[in-house]
Amino acid sequence: GVRAGAGPPRPAEFVRKACRLALARAPASDESTRSLRFFGKETDAVSLENAVDFCHALYNLNEFIYVE
Repeated sequence: GVRAGAGPPRPAEFVRKACRLALARAPASDESTRSLRFFGKETDAVSLENAVDFCHALYNLNEFIYVE
C-alpha cells in the first residue's frame, strides 16, 4: 500500500504497484521492461508528472477498458 511520508517510490516498485491496482495482476516481464524504459533516467524516485502519465497509459490499455 501507500504509506504517508514514505516519499516517492522507485520506478520498479511504482510499476508493480500501479499494475496491481489498475489491472489486478503483476506486470509481465516485457511490460516491466517497457514500463521502466518509460521512466528513463529516473532511477531513484518517480516524479509526480511521470506517475500521472504512466497511470493514464495504464487506464488506456485495452485490458482495462474491455471485459472479456
